Amino acid sequence: MARKDLTTEQNHHESINLATDDPTPRVAISEDGQIIYASNSFCLLSHIQPDDLKQADVHSVIRFSKASKTLDKIQTGIQKVKINGHKESFDFHFDWLTTPDKQRYLVGSQALKKKTTKKDLKVFEAIILGQKQDNNQDSGAITGQIDMARFLEMSGDAMVVLNKKGQALRANAPFTSLFNFEDNKLPKAVNFMSLFSDHEKPNIQEKDTSFNALVQNDDGDERWIAWRFDQAGQLIYARGHDITEIKAHEKALERREKQLTEAESIGRMGHWYWKIGQEELEWSQEIYRIFGVEKGESRPTLLGLNKMVHRNDVGRVNQVFQRAIIEEKDYDMEFRIKQPSGDIRFIRCEGRCGKDETGEVVALYGIMQDMTERMLNERKLTEAKDSAERAYAAKSQFLANMSHELRTPLNAIIGFSEMMQRQLLGPIGTEKYLEYIGGIRESGEHLLDLISDILDMSK
Repeated sequence: MARKDLTTEQNHHESINLATDDPTPRVAISEDGQIIYASNSFCLLSHIQPDDLKQADVHSVIRFSKASKTLDKIQTGIQKVKINGHKESFDFHFDWLTTPDKQRYLVGSQALKKKTTKKDLKVFEAIILGQKQDNNQDSGAITGQIDMARFLEMSGDAMVVLNKKGQALRANAPFTSLFNFEDNKLPKAVNFMSLFSDHEKPNIQEKDTSFNALVQNDDGDERWIAWRFDQAGQLIYARGHDITEIKAHEKALERREKQLTEAESIGRMGHWYWKIGQEELEWSQEIYRIFGVEKGESRPTLLGLNKMVHRNDVGRVNQVFQRAIIEEKDYDMEFRIKQPSGDIRFIRCEGRCGKDETGEVVALYGIMQDMTERMLNERKLTEAKDSAERAYAAKSQFLANMSHELRTPLNAIIGFSEMMQRQLLGPIGTEKYLEYIGGIRESGEHLLDLISDILDMSK
């Protein structure tokens, strides 16, 4: 074919027009049966996306007559063919085109009212030559793709290409190594979902574009993998990133947080944080319990805190916070709060100042501890101590009085008895001794009454 038919610029211009504006379905096929060009209208006719149609095998898209099963037997002229997705046949006019580099191509256009013209063949030639030139210019891009493939192989992420049925078509070395495939080779038609245990499958939804799953290979090694998916045409691209270490850190952090929560619950102590200038405070779970509110139902704020602090303690609490900010010193205080239930609780607060890199106070943080039980116990101990001291004083007073009361009749009994024994007033029978005997009897009766009273008190 003469080269003077079209200049390069004209060829390129014509090829663009044919590719974008021509409503006639057209296709160009290499001698080995690969579709190298298809117009937009042909793509619409075949119900196949342009990217999927390019380099596709012609026999998977166009079905020729029995007499033309191989391309070299297709004659120039109109033939009835069936196009993918259609039951009816279409009339296509085929021609063999030889390019200046001696390569032969079968070009076809749907035959409506006209045959393929010489101009059409020139445009087909321009398209084919233009694509060859583009392929040569894209050699750098191909090299770049090879480089990128090598970089991907160096990545620790597992990568696999799936079809719509979920069958693995291609995979990189980290993927085959993850599942411990023999010789690190991907088994034929292995299903992606079959690689997961029955325990993990309920957590995986088909519509999910990402999920985390535990993978266990034949060696019993368990790894947490974060899978991400992207679909392009008929293919699904999956990437798995190993997050085992992240999961281990999360589990350790969760365990420490649980231990801290339990320790705070045992000590009835919670931690809090307030960034100066903000209305909201950060509370741990235990402080919610101390204040008698549910997390999620109540939002901790400065205004809410002031409302719950006992009205006689509000001014002192705010003053302590302000002094801490101004003087940049640690602080501690005790105050009372009133829970929504009406219960009064005694709180001990100890805090520190949080500073930025310039040394300016930007936050206050610390702990709050419920001291109610201790305060009540201390109060009971104080009351018991006071009561014991009062009882001890009463006992001492009682014993002092009782000692005096007991000594008085005993002294009379002892004194009168001694005088009579010694007969200081003369021999026994003197009338004065009768008076002493009466005193002895009266003192004895009084002493008996005192002892009876003591016995009654002891009962």
